[in-house]
Amino acid sequence: MRARNVMTSEIVAAASSATLLEAVRELVNTNASALPVVDGGNQLIGLISEIDIIRHLLSIDNEAALFRLQFEAGMPMPDPIAKAFLEYATASASMLSPRRG
Repeated sequence: MRARNVMTSEIVAAASSATLLEAVRELVNTNASALPVVDGGNQLIGLISEIDIIRHLLSIDNEAALFRLQFEAGMPMPDPIAKAFLEYATASASMLSPRRG
């Protein structure tokens, strides 16, 4: 069996100019775990995954992350998708953190 036999053929990509919240929304709406990122000429320039977003959220204060995601998207607070993703990221972080005791 080859990769082409099990791959997803309908490709949804994020533009390099997309905000982080727009990329999160696309991941949620498509049930994908990663999205290709393309430039203005539709050329692949990278990939953004759930783990990339979680790592980013863990690197900054969570409340600030939620505010920033919404501010970049020009949305009023609270945005249910951003809030749900923040909760998911926080829960994931606690599961990934080394246990003490």
